[in-house]
Amino acid sequence: MDSATGGEGNAAGLSFDRIADRYEETRGGVERGVRYVPTMLPFIDMSRPVLEVGVGTGAVASPLAEAGLDVVGLDLSPEMLRVAAGRLDSLVCGDGSRLPFAPGAFGTVVAVWAVHVIGDTQRLAGEVARVLSTGGRFLVVSSTPDQDGTDVTDIAYGLARDLGRGWDRSAELAEVLRPAGLMWEGDHRLEPWEDSLSPAAAIEGIEQRIWSMLWDLDQPTWDAVVEPVAARLRALPEQDRGRPRHQWHVLSVYRSADG
Repeated sequence: MDSATGGEGNAAGLSFDRIADRYEETRGGVERGVRYVPTMLPFIDMSRPVLEVGVGTGAVASPLAEAGLDVVGLDLSPEMLRVAAGRLDSLVCGDGSRLPFAPGAFGTVVAVWAVHVIGDTQRLAGEVARVLSTGGRFLVVSSTPDQDGTDVTDIAYGLARDLGRGWDRSAELAEVLRPAGLMWEGDHRLEPWEDSLSPAAAIEGIEQRIWSMLWDLDQPTWDAVVEPVAARLRALPEQDRGRPRHQWHVLSVYRSADG
């Protein structure tokens, strides 16, 4: 449930150093990339290098490289890149709103669960358009999943909505990308997966501030927005029983207007 506000956000972006040692256990590892890549491949120029912005631990970049692509990963977090180094050869520590690459260097730019934590989204759009080759595509996987609702997720994901999550979907993000010449082509459902979430686990995640949307909240916001959600979760029956749920993310495809 990572999130940040839309528009420009935090100028320097958000580093995931603090969660690097737990990232994969809380968000899935390479198996997530294995699920995503088959849907992504038809939209990727196999003849040109691919840039993943917000590469994190390389969970998606690694399966892309195994599919035969020349993948470069960029991330703001040195600790996340230490994990990715075991999976990917070409890694750069940097900010998505200041890409250190030449114009037209990539046929495809990928951002998986990353746009929402890059500080200046409008600048990101301009930078992505600059480093894409003519007709190149920008592939965005939103941080916001769709899912079959349960009593736990109906409450917990309400918190994400209240804190401004979800603007990285095409319905809103397309308006940010269009002035940079990145035109929305369509949305595509990624392969779903099933897991379970208990009220106790949801509360623990909130209290430990596992999700980036909780990291920098001030106490009044925590008291007014987060604590009522935690209280509703505590009131649910069978606190330790996991509720099975199906989840799926959406791939949004944008193409350079020059194409």
